[in-house]
Amino acid sequence: METNGIKHNFQKGQLVWNINGLQDRVYEIVKITAKRVICKDVGWIGDTGVRFHGANYALSNCTPENLFLVEPHLIKVKYGKVK
Repeated sequence: METNGIKHNFQKGQLVWNINGLQDRVYEIVKITAKRVICKDVGWIGDTGVRFHGANYALSNCTPENLFLVEPHLIKVKYGKVK
């Protein structure tokens, strides 16, 4: 896939962190357009993995060059369901 001239393998629903945001914040990819990757703040990386806050925060426009996937071993439970 290509967004704003940058090739990437991001998909809707993946969890990422943004180097331009707070270091521990975790975002979920909501939508990918030709110009931006739209993400929603869903939690933070805690001592034992990703902690989901369950709040409904505003969406953020990101560029794929600033996003990194959260490592799968850090993702344990999302809203009571194993992901």
